[in-house]
Amino acid sequence: LTRKSNAIKTVEAKHEKLKTKVKGLKIKHATKNKKIKNLQGKNKELDKGVQNLESLGKHQNRRFSYVERNQAKFNTENKKLKEKVSGFETEQATKNKQMQR
Repeated sequence: LTRKSNAIKTVEAKHEKLKTKVKGLKIKHATKNKKIKNLQGKNKELDKGVQNLESLGKHQNRRFSYVERNQAKFNTENKKLKEKVSGFETEQATKNKQMQR
Protein backbone atom coordinates (compact mmCIF):
# COMPACT_ATOMS: atom_id res chain seq x y z
CA LEU A 1 0.00 0.00 0.00
CA THR A 2 2.84 2.35 0.80
CA ARG A 3 4.45 1.56 -2.51
CA LYS A 4 1.22 2.33 -4.33
CA SER A 5 0.86 5.52 -2.37
CA ASN A 6 4.43 6.57 -3.17
CA ALA A 7 3.89 5.65 -6.84
CA ILE A 8 0.72 7.75 -6.93
CA LYS A 9 2.56 10.69 -5.36
CA THR A 10 5.37 10.33 -7.92
CA VAL A 11 2.86 10.24 -10.80
CA GLU A 12 1.02 13.25 -9.36
CA ALA A 13 4.29 15.16 -9.01
CA LYS A 14 5.24 14.35 -12.62
CA HIS A 15 1.73 15.35 -13.69
CA GLU A 16 2.10 18.73 -11.95
CA LYS A 17 5.50 19.27 -13.58
CA LEU A 18 3.99 18.48 -16.98
CA LYS A 19 1.05 20.83 -16.33
CA THR A 20 3.51 23.58 -15.43
CA LYS A 21 5.55 22.84 -18.54
CA VAL A 22 2.41 22.92 -20.73
CA LYS A 23 1.40 26.23 -19.15
CA GLY A 24 4.83 27.66 -19.99
CA LEU A 25 4.58 26.38 -23.55
CA LYS A 26 1.14 27.95 -23.94
CA ILE A 27 2.51 31.30 -22.75
CA LYS A 28 5.43 31.04 -25.21
CA HIS A 29 3.00 30.14 -27.99
CA ALA A 30 0.76 33.11 -27.18
CA THR A 31 3.78 35.43 -27.16
CA LYS A 32 4.96 34.12 -30.51
CA ASN A 33 1.46 34.53 -31.95
CA LYS A 34 1.43 38.18 -30.84
CA LYS A 35 4.82 38.72 -32.47
CA ILE A 36 3.58 37.07 -35.66
CA LYS A 37 0.48 39.28 -35.72
CA ASN A 38 2.65 42.37 -35.19
CA LEU A 39 4.92 41.30 -38.06
CA GLN A 40 1.92 40.65 -40.28
CA GLY A 41 0.68 44.17 -39.56
CA LYS A 42 4.09 45.62 -40.37
CA ASN A 43 4.18 43.56 -43.58
CA LYS A 44 0.80 44.98 -44.62
CA GLU A 45 2.08 48.51 -44.02
CA LEU A 46 5.23 47.80 -46.02
CA ASP A 47 3.16 46.26 -48.83
CA LYS A 48 1.04 49.42 -48.97
CA GLY A 49 4.22 51.48 -49.12
CA VAL A 50 5.58 49.36 -51.96
CA GLN A 51 2.29 49.66 -53.85
CA ASN A 52 2.32 53.43 -53.37
CA LEU A 53 5.88 53.60 -54.68
CA GLU A 54 5.00 51.42 -57.67
CA SER A 55 2.02 53.63 -58.43
CA LEU A 56 4.18 56.74 -58.11
CA GLY A 57 6.77 55.18 -60.44
CA LYS A 58 4.11 54.46 -63.06
CA HIS A 59 2.80 58.00 -62.75
CA GLN A 60 6.30 59.42 -63.15
CA ASN A 61 6.87 57.25 -66.24
CA ARG A 62 3.64 58.55 -67.78
CA ARG A 63 4.69 62.12 -67.07
CA PHE A 64 8.12 61.47 -68.54
CA SER A 65 6.56 60.02 -71.71
CA TYR A 66 4.30 63.06 -71.95
CA VAL A 67 7.31 65.39 -71.60
CA GLU A 68 9.24 63.43 -74.25
CA ARG A 69 6.31 63.66 -76.69
CA ASN A 70 5.98 67.38 -76.07
CA GLN A 71 9.73 67.86 -76.44
CA ALA A 72 9.65 66.20 -79.86
CA LYS A 73 6.70 68.40 -80.85
CA PHE A 74 8.48 71.56 -79.65
CA ASN A 75 11.68 70.56 -81.46
CA THR A 76 9.74 70.18 -84.71
CA GLU A 77 8.01 73.53 -84.22
CA ASN A 78 11.33 75.22 -83.39
CA LYS A 79 12.89 73.78 -86.54
CA LYS A 80 10.00 75.13 -88.65
CA LEU A 81 10.29 78.54 -86.97
CA LYS A 82 14.04 78.65 -87.59
CA GLU A 83 13.43 77.82 -91.25
CA LYS A 84 10.84 80.61 -91.47
CA VAL A 85 13.22 83.07 -89.76
CA SER A 86 16.04 82.03 -92.08
CA GLY A 87 13.75 82.47 -95.11
CA PHE A 88 12.61 85.84 -93.83
CA GLU A 89 16.21 86.96 -93.22
CA THR A 90 17.17 85.84 -96.74
CA GLU A 91 14.18 87.67 -98.16
CA GLN A 92 15.06 90.83 -96.20
CA ALA A 93 18.67 90.66 -97.31
CA THR A 94 17.51 90.35 -100.93
CA LYS A 95 15.17 93.32 -100.53
CA ASN A 96 17.95 95.37 -98.89
CA LYS A 97 20.30 94.65 -101.78
CA GLN A 98 17.64 95.61 -104.30
CA MET A 99 16.97 98.86 -102.44
CA GLN A 100 20.66 99.72 -102.39
CA ARG A 101 20.87 99.51 -106.18
